[in-house]
Amino acid sequence: MAATDALADPPTPRKIVAVLDGNQTIGNSTTRRAVSFYDVTDLNGSPLNQTPLFSVWTGYEVSNDENFEEVSGLAINPINGTAYVSAFDSGPVGVADGVGDTQGDYDLYKIDYQSILKDFTDNGRAAGTMYAPRTAADGGFEVDHPDHLGTTVFLDNGIGKIGEVARTQGVPFFDPDLEFVNPATLLMLDDEEVGADSSFTDHQLRIINRTSTAQGAAGTSVLDLDPGAGVVNTTNGGYNSASNSQSWESNFAGLLDMDNGTGRSEPEDMAFVTRDGVSGVWVGESDGGGDDISFFEIDFGSNTATKKELRVGSSPYPQGFALDEDPTIDASTNDGDHDFVLIDADGNLVIGESGFFESPREEPKIIGREIVNYDGADSDSNSQNEVVPGGWSVSANLPVPTNDDDSDVTDGRFVTMDRGTGEIFYVDIDSSGPAVVSDLYVFDPVTGTMTYQEEDAIQGFVLEHGIRLFLRGDTNGDGVIDAEDLDIFAAAINDPTLGGTIAGVLGQEWYDLTGDSLLTGAPNLGGDMDELVLNVLGTAYGDANLDGMVNISDFLALQNNFGNSGGWAGGDFNGSGNVNISDFLLLQNSFGFSNMSVPSAFGLEAEFDSVPLHVTAVPEPSSFVLLGLGAAALAFWHRRKKA
Repeated sequence: MAATDALADPPTPRKIVAVLDGNQTIGNSTTRRAVSFYDVTDLNGSPLNQTPLFSVWTGYEVSNDENFEEVSGLAINPINGTAYVSAFDSGPVGVADGVGDTQGDYDLYKIDYQSILKDFTDNGRAAGTMYAPRTAADGGFEVDHPDHLGTTVFLDNGIGKIGEVARTQGVPFFDPDLEFVNPATLLMLDDEEVGADSSFTDHQLRIINRTSTAQGAAGTSVLDLDPGAGVVNTTNGGYNSASNSQSWESNFAGLLDMDNGTGRSEPEDMAFVTRDGVSGVWVGESDGGGDDISFFEIDFGSNTATKKELRVGSSPYPQGFALDEDPTIDASTNDGDHDFVLIDADGNLVIGESGFFESPREEPKIIGREIVNYDGADSDSNSQNEVVPGGWSVSANLPVPTNDDDSDVTDGRFVTMDRGTGEIFYVDIDSSGPAVVSDLYVFDPVTGTMTYQEEDAIQGFVLEHGIRLFLRGDTNGDGVIDAEDLDIFAAAINDPTLGGTIAGVLGQEWYDLTGDSLLTGAPNLGGDMDELVLNVLGTAYGDANLDGMVNISDFLALQNNFGNSGGWAGGDFNGSGNVNISDFLLLQNSFGFSNMSVPSAFGLEAEFDSVPLHVTAVPEPSSFVLLGLGAAALAFWHRRKKA
């Protein structure tokens, strides 16, 4: 028997929740305000205990005791974990401070999760390590984060300000909803009215575009509107401060008019989706009963967003629908109050219905609405294609937590979704103790059960719109990593322009899993495909069915497809587009492989382990004979086929 025949399930790709901690003060010190990355792969076996894998702090803007960054929004590249953080910068609009940073805007920071993960694994850092940029503001003096004295690791690269973008004139600090589109495009929902004119209704959707990977290329910044006249200026807005590493601009895409011009709407959150050839955002508005839900289609070429008609019968709001507390019973009560909108793995709408305004107050529940088509045919002859909604589903209320020591209803605003399982992760801020901490509840809306609950699970005060779940390597966003993801990844490696839809350099950033801004796929040479196959999935080339072993089942899959085009599941292990002798040799070299988890010094497995995960067994003599015969048979069969 081979040494690795004692089988174990292959390590599960790590599921990470990133949270934006909004603590403003810690004792007499300044703000914590960091992005913390928690491993939630196996919660039942590994409680969080307020300890993230690591946290990342953007640092001080000016010095060690003033002008800290007021982080406010968080977006994540779900394929590789790169984080984008918006930071509200107070002060007079367009006026530079003492170090040349423009005030009255949003600073935009980028956290390279890949390079930080590499440092964390390569150096065996302790869980809970804080990372911070090595600041030059004080002559290079390294400033510890106030909440992690003595445990901060300073990096010269991987954390930094990439741009400054204009914001609505006069808007006070609120947490904007920031959504990732691609490495050069973000969306921001401006959570405030546009200007001082009370007759000028509704908030803005802004497209944040990168115009250059170098400094100095941002367009001229302008005030976004004339409050007295209620006129929106659609000119690009960006700043060219020396502290920026890139050039980004803020583009007005449209007003989020959720009340059809009849009143001041209050859009609070959004969820980005691309499906059926359409890209756009679902937006939820808080009306205090019968909250409106609308879909805005986005044209990134013209930087415009247009509210799209929904095929909802005789609804008085054909470009949206009013939320009902339980539309499966009565879809006309208009008595629902929403906490959030999300998109599931199939592009359907998921809404959190709040129990906050109930009497007595109740726990939240989940309302799902199938979306049949995002670009359905025009049904009312007005020359507009329509979003076609389908049926509803409604969960039971979230069970009352049994360990909630603040005796409060779970707050439904701080959520993220596991698209693989459909579970909703609720973070409930708990301020009853001496320090602000947050409880974690995981709810399965299909079964109506709470699958996990942990008091004081997450350190700090999580900001609204500041929690995101991602699975590194999940290229299609369905919450699992399988052969389809490997095929998409291989296609990106072989054609980084992805059919011309994005620039090559953008594709490199989008799919990069090694933090080198390159996209490489040659097997067993340490590139991005190696990272996905060997470390994220913890398997080997030749594992066609991704069961953590390379054996006769995988050989038969290759044999059945030999000489044809095919993907990973059919034996195309090098991503060439064809199953041939090169793929057979990869399988042969790994034949007998069986994946066994290798525990690390800091209690983690899989991609966080600096020890190589894969243990390649030496095949038994019979295996060599089998493969030798198989190779001969394949070669003979292929020659006959060509003849």
